[in-house]
Amino acid sequence: MMSAPSASGLKTVFQVSGNPKPNVKTARQNRPPPLSLRLSAAERAALEKDAGGVPLGTHIKAKLFKQRVRKKAVVQDAESLARALGLLGQSELFRNLDAIRRGIEAGDLILSADQQEHIASACAAVLLMRNELIKALGLKPE
Repeated sequence: MMSAPSASGLKTVFQVSGNPKPNVKTARQNRPPPLSLRLSAAERAALEKDAGGVPLGTHIKAKLFKQRVRKKAVVQDAESLARALGLLGQSELFRNLDAIRRGIEAGDLILSADQQEHIASACAAVLLMRNELIKALGLKPE
């Protein structure tokens, strides 16, 4: 029968087999503190107008450090954009083009190489339009 290790023996076992206590600073501890800036309502409104939809922090940094910032395209009529996306989805245009593509690949539909290329281009164009419309609405493509 084995005897239980003493308290000092357990301490040695844990020191050898256990991981040493990590001495790691988190990323937050390494970051400088945020900068706070008080603006009047008029100053803030002017800054937001100048930013044009870009986050204020990004806009201020770009101005201070002479960086270029890509501004997001502003959707003028989100309702029309949503309707266009809905019509594209209801039309099943992409599914029909994809069925034609599958027929060509299976050999059920015989088309010239030029016709096949046009159909492939149409499929790609419809998919691109769909993804751009979804992105314009601030959604994520499936």
